[in-house]
Amino acid sequence: MKKWINKKNIILLVKIVFMVLVLYFLGKYLINNFQELKNYEFKLDILLFVISLLLFLAYKLYNAILWHYITYKNGCSINVKKAVISWGYSLLGKYIPGKIFYLGARLYYYNEEGKSNKKVTFSFFVENICTLLAATFILLVAALFVDNPVLNQFKLIFAVLLVVFFVMINPRILEFCINLGLKILKKPPVSIPMSYKDMFFIVLLFIGNWLVLGLGFFLLVKALYPPIGFDNYVFLSGAFAFSSMAGILAIIAPGGIGVREYFLILTLEAIFPKSIPAVAALPMVIAAVSRVWVTIAELAAVLLSFVFAKANKIEFKAETIKQKGEQEEEIPGAIEP
Repeated sequence: MKKWINKKNIILLVKIVFMVLVLYFLGKYLINNFQELKNYEFKLDILLFVISLLLFLAYKLYNAILWHYITYKNGCSINVKKAVISWGYSLLGKYIPGKIFYLGARLYYYNEEGKSNKKVTFSFFVENICTLLAATFILLVAALFVDNPVLNQFKLIFAVLLVVFFVMINPRILEFCINLGLKILKKPPVSIPMSYKDMFFIVLLFIGNWLVLGLGFFLLVKALYPPIGFDNYVFLSGAFAFSSMAGILAIIAPGGIGVREYFLILTLEAIFPKSIPAVAALPMVIAAVSRVWVTIAELAAVLLSFVFAKANKIEFKAETIKQKGEQEEEIPGAIEP
């Protein structure tokens, strides 16, 4: 009996229980709202959908460039073309079992040029932290400036949290909080070598990129529901940031599947209430279409990375990724995006 009670099996059990709960609540929600979904007349503006996809791809390309900038600041950068290609290939990590491709694909070219595994992994860690911080900022700004009866009750709390946000960007405070968590998990501590100015600038760049993604999401919603006005742009950006954060933090759910959709549905009900029959099903439809939207954009980014690599005669041997991925287990701080 004891041989079955180990860390690996406990984590697997937690993953299974978590996914069952997510599917249960999501399934229960869909069943309770089945009638609204059944009566919904699905329409999609193809032109707006394509433009929203292009904005998503622009967001991904900008993310790849930001990744290169972070590695530059941490002294482990390589040729920008290879950096962008490795970042694009790493997106496959969401669709391949295990977490080999998340970091292994990025390590490939960096190992070829003798860059430190620990520095590259740390850059990967910083990228994810900055993504979360930027999403948090968008969420707080949306909560502060959107006129919503529920959110209006917590304006003061959101204002305080916004101040806390600027404090948390301080690398020393961020480092302390991260290492406190790593200590609980019995992981080696990490050190953030960047200054407050560097960290603030990087997070600012990520915030700008989130706004591009928010515009893409707004156009996706408009493609499904043309009457929606641009005054909902900030709210929708915050809603998508919030649901994405939930998906990222739920690291035991592959690609945040189910988690992101559930929280997106709950958030969108603020502007598409169930009490109005004409829009009652929209949150569910938007959540489902957004998953397809994200998947198409990510797989397109991988394909474009492959084409770009071929055009520039840059080889990438996927069979060696397993070896690179195995090295990940020896490096502290690796998390899934």
